[in-house]
Amino acid sequence: MKISKYTYIIYKSNITYWFNGISKQYFALNTDFSKKLFDALQTELGQNELGRQYPTFIKVLIDGNFVIEEGKDEIQTIRNNFENGHNSKEYKLTILPTLNCNFNCWYCIQKHIESKMTPETMQKIKNHINKIIKEDKICSLNIDWFGGEPLMYFSDVIEPISHFAIEQCAKAEIPFSNTITTNAYYLTNQVCNKLNELKIDLMQITLDGNRWMHNKIKKAANSESAFDIALYHINNALSASAKLSVLLRINYTNGTISNDLLNQICEHISAQNRSRVQFLLRKVWQSATDRNRKSEVRSFWGKAINNGFKVCANDFVDGIPCYADKKFYACINYNGEAVRCTACDDLYLDAPGSLGEDGTIAWNKEKTKKFGTPNFENATCLSCKHLPLCLGGCNNHRHIPDDKFLCEQDNRVFTFEEAIENYIDYDTIS
Repeated sequence: MKISKYTYIIYKSNITYWFNGISKQYFALNTDFSKKLFDALQTELGQNELGRQYPTFIKVLIDGNFVIEEGKDEIQTIRNNFENGHNSKEYKLTILPTLNCNFNCWYCIQKHIESKMTPETMQKIKNHINKIIKEDKICSLNIDWFGGEPLMYFSDVIEPISHFAIEQCAKAEIPFSNTITTNAYYLTNQVCNKLNELKIDLMQITLDGNRWMHNKIKKAANSESAFDIALYHINNALSASAKLSVLLRINYTNGTISNDLLNQICEHISAQNRSRVQFLLRKVWQSATDRNRKSEVRSFWGKAINNGFKVCANDFVDGIPCYADKKFYACINYNGEAVRCTACDDLYLDAPGSLGEDGTIAWNKEKTKKFGTPNFENATCLSCKHLPLCLGGCNNHRHIPDDKFLCEQDNRVFTFEEAIENYIDYDTIS
């Protein structure tokens, strides 16, 4: 028996964190005992003594992959986990009712064009849902509404497709859920009153900083405050549906996380609704990585928790690096074209797939072969301690001909060790 290569032992004054990258399990020990434990695990005699004195604790170490049998192939375990994630029949279907948007954020990678899904494309999507339920025998269905701004066509597109999917999943006796990525401008009372009926249980909504910063980036009509409108709508939605959670993503650049940001959010989100608001802080990718901002992020997390909110401090992957790597995943554009990745130009240039009348997606295998293929099958990744936390990163970083190797560690605000500390200290999402 030996300590797993992917076990992190992080010393913090009188407390030591043990974390395993494969199982994502962790525990904290007194530092003095932690050092004795580490030393005991180096010899067979020490291991036997630990087993005699602490049999339950030894089981925790083994079950959590903190210690492994000599000769265990942990790389194969990671490969197996990837394969399981890839083949999971929990179907995720991203749908874009439009590529148009009422805002024009400077960092947005999408080209907003006048567009709206037609009834013909909607019927193809319904046929696709029928097909994956009846022929592919999926075990659950999640529709993730994306855009553009999907709520621009809530009544025309989201409602009818959702009702159909709910009905078909009920017949097949499989779970269904709806999630939406929105700027919340169109999250009106009409929408809020339909949340439970349409099984909308999660919304991801972005803030770009405090009121001044957000309104500078998202400019609403008639000099309205997009910041206040979004938060007012969020609170209404949470009050309308006890099942709804909101992932409030803070896109930050240098100086965005101001001292008044949380206070301004608290002005709108009532105390009884805050436990269903989850903060996710992400650096705008176009901005330079400034590791001096770590204390600001951690301070915000701490204040958010103290004010009754939840915090998503999980900054590593689990199983597969991206849902685009799932075999049972597709993204349908407003025009019936199909893509795997929504963070590239496939949505408006040369889509790798198209949705047929019978609901079948015809994929260009050459363009999509990189998805579902492990990005970590290279000497650098296979030798890296952080492999199960990263899994080689984004497909777009691994499959550019003649491009230099890009390590996910290079553009991170927090190192992987610091990300583990954040996860243990701040993450409150179960």
